[in-house]
Amino acid sequence: MFGVYCVAMLSILRANFLYGDDVKRAPSGHGWIYEFNRYSSDIFAKLLNVNNILTDISPYSQMFALLLVSIVSVMITYVFCNGTIKYIPLIMSTFVGLCPFAFGCWSYRFDAPVIAMSVFVCAIPLLFWNSLLQRQSKWHVVKVACLLTICLMIMWTSFQASNGLFLVAVLGLAFNDWLKQCKIMQIVKKLLIFGVPFLISGLVFVLVLPSSYERWRSTETFALDELLYGVLKNMKTLFSTFISSLNTEWKILFVLFFTCFLLSLLVFSERKGIMRVFDMLAGVTFVFIALCLTEGVYLLLVEFGTNGRYLIGAGMTLAIVGIITTKNISANWKAVLAVPGTALLYSFIVFALALGNAYTDQNRYGNFRVELLLNDLSHIYTTKEQVDKTTLHIEGNIGPSAVMRHVRSQYPAVNKIYGSAHTGLNDVSQGYFKLTRYYNRPQKYTITPKPGTFDCDSMKTLLDTYYHTIKSNSEGEVCVILK
Repeated sequence: MFGVYCVAMLSILRANFLYGDDVKRAPSGHGWIYEFNRYSSDIFAKLLNVNNILTDISPYSQMFALLLVSIVSVMITYVFCNGTIKYIPLIMSTFVGLCPFAFGCWSYRFDAPVIAMSVFVCAIPLLFWNSLLQRQSKWHVVKVACLLTICLMIMWTSFQASNGLFLVAVLGLAFNDWLKQCKIMQIVKKLLIFGVPFLISGLVFVLVLPSSYERWRSTETFALDELLYGVLKNMKTLFSTFISSLNTEWKILFVLFFTCFLLSLLVFSERKGIMRVFDMLAGVTFVFIALCLTEGVYLLLVEFGTNGRYLIGAGMTLAIVGIITTKNISANWKAVLAVPGTALLYSFIVFALALGNAYTDQNRYGNFRVELLLNDLSHIYTTKEQVDKTTLHIEGNIGPSAVMRHVRSQYPAVNKIYGSAHTGLNDVSQGYFKLTRYYNRPQKYTITPKPGTFDCDSMKTLLDTYYHTIKSNSEGEVCVILK
């Protein structure tokens, strides 16, 4: 499994692309201690680095993340296949980490291992699902509940978006028990044993820990009278995001993939006669609810994010569907049910390879634009004293490179992984860092101009080129307008 993940990530690992906050963390080494109470992320990353100040140890950090996700693939295969490891379901389990949205997680150099750690701790309690009520000892249930609470607290204090992945996995196990004709009350008891620690740990995170850091992302939830409408609106946004992220080929493969899933429920059902249809109906219900739970409690947020890394739970849905479709396949014609899933997985690997090469070209283009701008600025402000007296403001964005533009046109999912913040030179905080930290030219800068100042239109034009315009005023305010 680790080899499959590494092959998929090969071009991303070699791209040498500073993704998102990597561009800040590489020269500063700051962790996550002040960001949304991510204490577990901070501790885990520092243990991995064996240093209290982080350093860039890629590609090891990303490969370690892939190792953890590989173990998760084995664990969920083991649980859904009733304590055995079957080869084809094991291949299907790699959807957990090879879902297109997940590449928005593994592209990070610093965040990748802590995201994988949160996924890993969410998967550990799943190993106890099948044996949970087989023992009569209440002490066993208490121990499982305590382990659940600890693992979920680690998740809440690291990468909170994994809560959706956990909920999808638990729902999948309940559906798997339904297919095995387990008693309804037994399934309900298991859901309660897993659900109560989830609720308790979530309340502790929200009510006991200090208020979340909200400088750039709101955690406001809907008021009670707006809750139903707000959740439905977020669900609509979620499904719209899924559909808009698919190209034509993926749409066809998804239809075939889910069709084979429903057929497998009919063919391998343990129920008799017309009752087999109930398995198919339950399968449709499971997929719908699982996709709704992709972001878990984030559905309650007024500011609902659809960035790729928030949608990592979608990979768990695909993995469960793929495992259930193929776990009963033997060496006969029924093996055809595995073909669409295999083709879809292969297409995701191809997508990852194309994405990595697009990163490489974007990195080339971004460095070119940064160096071009610095060269022009160095001719205007020739001494350190002159630079120290100026404050820089950038307007606009250099946009995608040629290869990135082509890959985006072929794979709409790129729009949920790569955005304006990742171009290399832009008007958001990441867009200033190479200018100010990577070329031995410290420069004061502002992201949002002060009211009444930085009126770029009224400034004197110092240089106007094909790629940018540099303007300034007598107060040392410098405006760079990107073209």
